[in-house]
Amino acid sequence: MTYMTNAALSPEKLLWLNAEEHVKKLTGLYQARKGHFYVQGWTGTGKSVVGRELAARLNGDYFSYELLTSHEYEAGLNEMISRIKASDKAIIILDGFFPAVAAEAMSHQLREFRKKGVSLFIFSQEPLIKASPDVYLLTREINTIAEFRYSSQAGNSVTFYQIK
Repeated sequence: MTYMTNAALSPEKLLWLNAEEHVKKLTGLYQARKGHFYVQGWTGTGKSVVGRELAARLNGDYFSYELLTSHEYEAGLNEMISRIKASDKAIIILDGFFPAVAAEAMSHQLREFRKKGVSLFIFSQEPLIKASPDVYLLTREINTIAEFRYSSQAGNSVTFYQIK
């Protein structure tokens, strides 16, 4: 698809085409690597669309906590982890995550999932910055880190960058 063609598409159609491409890439990475995935992207990059579609294609469970504030997230963290742990699926999608609030608890959970053969995909607006020991432990448990970025060359296009 050329940039001229992209310019003729509506933002919604372009987002859906980007999401389709991102789902294919994440599916391929999952099949090749398994393990845990962290996908960071700002508002409007299609994380939720990709997460829901990924759950449907890989027969996984999808949990959305993207609209919570960090305080609400922290207050409900134990309940969220309990819900995720109760899943009987081999693939779990967590849409919405605050590393500063939940890194320590999630690091432990990722280790438990790895032992069970469960893969967790985490979608978040927050980047993983190794500013604390808890976030460092979390990044050690994650096999793949990716980012959705707006492409400056292609207008509203969102590109996929694999960081780890």
